Amino acid sequence: ILNILMGSIINRVKQVATYYNTSVVKWEETLGLSPSHFYNIKAISRRTARNINKVYPELNIEWLITGKGEMLNSNVVLNRNTSYTVPLLPIAAQGGTPDSFESQVETYECEMIVSPVRDVTLAVTVNGDSMSPEYPNGSKVFVQRVNEKSFIEWGATYLLNTVNGAVIKNVIPVKDDDTKIICRSINPNFADFPVNVSDILEWYRVRCCVTIK
Repeated sequence: ILNILMGSIINRVKQVATYYNTSVVKWEETLGLSPSHFYNIKAISRRTARNINKVYPELNIEWLITGKGEMLNSNVVLNRNTSYTVPLLPIAAQGGTPDSFESQVETYECEMIVSPVRDVTLAVTVNGDSMSPEYPNGSKVFVQRVNEKSFIEWGATYLLNTVNGAVIKNVIPVKDDDTKIICRSINPNFADFPVNVSDILEWYRVRCCVTIK
């Protein structure tokens, strides 16, 4: 009854998207969530709530979960007109080297581009159609480096810095074998392929994607 009185989570998410002058899908992308995530849930998980609080500290999480109170926290002031820029990793730096992407950023004269979300490490241009339509050729993905020993969200999209170069794929565990992962494309025309965990130099979680239309 309380949920009926307060309205549904997706209705409040729509209000949030309107406030940020974007769509629900685009707002979900800034949180690293799959499209229609909020359409398919009955409750917001603690992990998602923590992520929202980190990326959008001005949002009142209690309001988003229950409908109680106001949408914005009155004690948090954030000017989202202030640009947050990150380096755009050149294609030449994605070819497979023993160096970290961050060290290569220092080597190359990288273009700095505005990121729609904070707390990301760098941006990378998507090459090819294997991850379309979600990540089309030529789009920019904004990624955050993660500690793979701490937590990996299986099925989510990651930029992997491997000994053979950079790949952007959905990562799937291999049953009964933690030495390998499966890299899966969104485009069904591309086959899965295994990657040895020991060949992965760095893991980056894809936080959002920007497409120029």
